[in-house]
Amino acid sequence: MSNLPRLKQLYQAFGARDIATFLKGVRDDVDWQYGGDSTNVPWLQSGRGHAAVMVYVKALAQNEASFTVKAMMEQGSVCVVLLDVDILVKSNGARIHEEDAVHVVHFDEQGLVQRFRSRADTAAHEKAFNQKPATSP
Repeated sequence: MSNLPRLKQLYQAFGARDIATFLKGVRDDVDWQYGGDSTNVPWLQSGRGHAAVMVYVKALAQNEASFTVKAMMEQGSVCVVLLDVDILVKSNGARIHEEDAVHVVHFDEQGLVQRFRSRADTAAHEKAFNQKPATSP
């Protein structure tokens, strides 16, 4: 059975900011941002469970973030999403535009997200997040 229809629903729910519906498709013990690099960027933090997902959601909501899905691919229980990411870091005005970023999504036997990982240009995200706000002359 394909997980692509479920994945599309999850991205639609997330894009509509329907987080309750999104969380219904994610295991309570999801491994979120698994294997993550050491970074202070809040939306790239690894963790377990819905609490870790909410750190991600809240961090993106505090900024202006949009995702444009370009392709979804599947092999067995693993789906790969190719997307463009745009984030305006509100605290300092820095922008991140990442073309062809990748999300890796692992599903369990019940069709729930078991593992999730953003494959991102971590250095670009850190640079933008940590940039000092521009000062007025």
